[in-house]
Amino acid sequence: MSVVFDPDRILEKVLPKKADDLLTSDLKFRDKFKQNLLRLDFLTKGDINKGIAKSLQFYNRKIKDLKAQGESAAEAKAQAINGGALLKARLSDLVVEKASEDIKEKFTGKQYIWLPSSAEDPDPVHALNYGKTFIVGEGEQPGERYGCRCAMEILGVNTFDEEVPDIMRVNPDKVKAQLETGKARAQEAAKARVADIEARIKEADANIKDIEAREAQAKQAEAQKALDFETKTKELFNKASNKIDLNKPNDVFFGNAIDEKESAKLKVKTGLILEGYKRRITIGGVRHSFKQHGDTSYEESRGQKAVEAKDLTLIPEITKNYDDVVLSEKKNFDGRSVFVYKKKINGLLYFYLELIGGKTSKGLESKDLWIKKIKK
Repeated sequence: MSVVFDPDRILEKVLPKKADDLLTSDLKFRDKFKQNLLRLDFLTKGDINKGIAKSLQFYNRKIKDLKAQGESAAEAKAQAINGGALLKARLSDLVVEKASEDIKEKFTGKQYIWLPSSAEDPDPVHALNYGKTFIVGEGEQPGERYGCRCAMEILGVNTFDEEVPDIMRVNPDKVKAQLETGKARAQEAAKARVADIEARIKEADANIKDIEAREAQAKQAEAQKALDFETKTKELFNKASNKIDLNKPNDVFFGNAIDEKESAKLKVKTGLILEGYKRRITIGGVRHSFKQHGDTSYEESRGQKAVEAKDLTLIPEITKNYDDVVLSEKKNFDGRSVFVYKKKINGLLYFYLELIGGKTSKGLESKDLWIKKIKK
């Protein structure tokens, strides 16, 4: 005979297969199973009563809560008890914990072989211990970890010693079969885990590729948007400077409508609320900029750079990430207020003026642009 601590074997002796058999219809713990538990010398009456009381208190609170939510008494009871699963799990863990403590007390220093549990999906860490030899009382042992149902064959103990309970006397062939079955189950579970991990990796790879594809599309769309903006502003500049008379719209809209966050930022600087306003570059604004600041020699003479078509493409950056913006003290000839943006880019200081439309039009349109050279 072999001396074996097997949590499943102990639990089968003291608790029913069906958890709901533990309770009567009026939620009383059946005396039969209480007596079974009391026969275990490592359990006290206090331990048992405490374990039972905690579960019953939980059930009663849950029933009360469900009734308050409108469930019938029968439905509330059925949902709360859920077949008595919580009670059986709590008592099972109590039995195994106390049994493991008892084993450590009785057999400290003895060698043991770690045997598998009956779990269909065993703990992969514990599965690495199957068949290996350890010392009782040194390190973690079967049954100590919450929910663990691993067994152990204790070596060097006479099966007829008084300290060995009958329930621990097991046929060696059963022990061998338990070890072989447990190892096979652990291998199958490991294969299943690997397959699941591989499937998740495959799914993750597919998701990554999908994200990358969408990001690439977004970048391509942004690049096309920037190219379209550059083309339109160049056409607008050429038309404004009378270099080419293109039959194109005179306005180039850019960016999204001002959102709540941007509006709040502008309000701090200017005191105006402009949520929902849309920006555009107009031919009038470009023509004014070119007329006033498009002559290279004249601009050079006063330390400025002449406005070119490529400078118009910087307007979205100037209005979005400005270094400063103020409300001009001077209004436009038609009474509209004017924003003055400042932005340093590549050693140049850009000044961009923007007209503010009314609440009906909700528009912000270009008025002027000039560029100062920053002295080093």
